[in-house]
Amino acid sequence: PYTTLPHAAIVTNLFKEELPEIALFGATSIGRDLAPRVASALKCGLTADCTSLEIGDHTENKTQTTYKNLLYQIRPAFGGNIIATIINPDTRPQMATVREGVMKQEIVSKSIKGEVNILDIDKYLLNETDFVIEIIERHVEQQKVNIKGAQIIIAGGYGVGSKENFNLLFNLAEVIGGEVGASRAAVDAGYVEHSRQIGQTGVTVRPKLYIACGISGAVQHRAGMDQSAKIISINSDLKAPINKIADYTIIGSVSDIIPKMIKNMIYKNVQNNTTKNTAFGDVLCWHLATVWINIDRERASPSKRHIQCTKFSGENQVMQKPSILLGLAERNPESTGRTVKMIVSI
Repeated sequence: PYTTLPHAAIVTNLFKEELPEIALFGATSIGRDLAPRVASALKCGLTADCTSLEIGDHTENKTQTTYKNLLYQIRPAFGGNIIATIINPDTRPQMATVREGVMKQEIVSKSIKGEVNILDIDKYLLNETDFVIEIIERHVEQQKVNIKGAQIIIAGGYGVGSKENFNLLFNLAEVIGGEVGASRAAVDAGYVEHSRQIGQTGVTVRPKLYIACGISGAVQHRAGMDQSAKIISINSDLKAPINKIADYTIIGSVSDIIPKMIKNMIYKNVQNNTTKNTAFGDVLCWHLATVWINIDRERASPSKRHIQCTKFSGENQVMQKPSILLGLAERNPESTGRTVKMIVSI
């Protein structure tokens, strides 16, 4: 089992021997304990809880010195009001802890052959005092919520309104095979437990589909979910920040919209319409767009309305459906051609 002192000694002495340029640690309980001790021993900087990493150059204005291939350590700062880019030009290694889910999991190429170095750890453990602490007994509690591995997440914010309304999200999650998440405001209000919190002070997720219900979209929350493949926002405020990154924005009350989604049995219909060449998230998003057009037939005008939409195949089609649609569907100018920007008002 992990103990702080011997592991810190091994990593510190290993870095002194190998002299790496960059050292990354997971932003886990172990990584947050180990990395600061190593950075302190080596007298180098450490950026915690990075939400993005990049490689680039930096020129110091005073001395006109240019540093090549630095690690840009990017994370929210000042309570999430700004996104800070931090560099460490003078000392090595450049160290950072990175949250799970920040980096996209790629398929390993068979052409890449890694090299395993077997180390003799005894030569790095120089002091007997490293073993003054002994673990006598361990109790490991099984994880109750696996929100990090969910491919579909229905997340609720303070705008959901109550703990009872959050049950609607759980019902929808059961219908479409997803998991329920929450913003910090919802957790602080006692709507759900902290293990479901998504964002800077929660977990980072990268699902195929993220449905944000009653979430304003503060930068702290977006840092934990903005890499989702498809984002649907359900919000009564058209100007909410979450709508700027959403592929679809549905304007309306969560308590009014979610029951209609459940009633239409979206997941069952999607299963019948899914094709081999279309991603599940794409089909579900497109299906949702058609659902909103038919979502309240009893109040719909008998006249047919023509809504110009762009399907994911790239073909323009006109849907002629009875509707109470008050919004519009338009091409997202920031998209790459596959995303439809749907703004619907119910």
